[in-house]
Amino acid sequence: MQDWFFRQDRREKLINWMGLDSKLDSTLAETWAAIRDYWNAGSSFFARFKLTGWRRLANEAASEALTLGAGGLIVMFALAIPAFNEFDEGRFLTG
Repeated sequence: MQDWFFRQDRREKLINWMGLDSKLDSTLAETWAAIRDYWNAGSSFFARFKLTGWRRLANEAASEALTLGAGGLIVMFALAIPAFNEFDEGRFLTG
């Protein structure tokens, strides 16, 4: 494709706009294709871990137990902070 504007005035091109546009378009297309390939690879990988039936129920129960246990530990620690601050180590290190 010829650029008639620069050819008509016999000026030199400072920037190759067509080359820049084609490079940008091809880079975007390749990037989108790579993202799509990674997404499909991840989806097919995680499709192997789909649980059904009693295994799913057991997984959900274990997950809830872990979440509630972690939350309980955080609450217990928050409630125990004043007791930790009042603890005097000097009274127990006599001997």
